[in-house]
Amino acid sequence: MEMWFVFLAGGLFLLTIMIYVLFMVFLPEWVGITGKKAKEAELSHLGESGKGTDVLSRMESVPKKKSDIVGETEGKN
Repeated sequence: MEMWFVFLAGGLFLLTIMIYVLFMVFLPEWVGITGKKAKEAELSHLGESGKGTDVLSRMESVPKKKSDIVGETEGKN
């Protein structure tokens, strides 16, 4: 195998990697990364019901004690 072919293949590989990184930064949706525009679109589709539906908000609304789940009537008989 000639050496020019190895350099050409290596250069093409590096060029492809650099182009992919540029797409990741500037056009993330094109390479399967959820970017700022996609997140804004998801929120706009949810409308008013979508506010506070992120993971942290849902975790904060989870009851902390068993009495919160069952209610205050348990143990008051």
